[in-house]
Amino acid sequence: MKNLLESYSKGQQDCSRQEEECKFINLKVGNQESLISHFRKKIDDLQRKFYKNGRDNSKYKNEMEQLKRELQDGYSKYTKLENMYKDCIFKHIHSTRQLELFKIDLVKSVFGASFSIELLEEQLLLILSQYSVKQYLERICSGEQSSACRNDFGQDPDAEQQQQDPDAGQES
Repeated sequence: MKNLLESYSKGQQDCSRQEEECKFINLKVGNQESLISHFRKKIDDLQRKFYKNGRDNSKYKNEMEQLKRELQDGYSKYTKLENMYKDCIFKHIHSTRQLELFKIDLVKSVFGASFSIELLEEQLLLILSQYSVKQYLERICSGEQSSACRNDFGQDPDAEQQQQDPDAGQES
């Protein structure tokens, strides 16, 4: 049972870390898109000035060439970031699938023949709500800063509140 709980805890942490990494990379992708858009707009503005002012074109031409190089670098970085993001999403999907398998193994070990895939999350919450299980998982996570360790191992915070206060959300 301890090995299953440790695997589950590690799976939660891996999923959480992977999700945060993907969010961070996606932010970088968005920033790079904005930078590319900015370069394109500046190039368009310079091209208008270049054709409008026929006399001193060398100033605009040099600046435009520099911006085009920066734009090309921007596209290159964007492509790398997009590939990193796709790879990250793939890893996140893999870690999520692994976590699902850990959940199934854990629930099967406790519920045995009465295990039901349709009730997996409910049965898992029953296990995780046990005081001894909570204590053990907290010990595993002591010193960990991952969000998986801080969020009661995937439990819905509203569900936790309702367990503590069964009258919460009910009108008198």
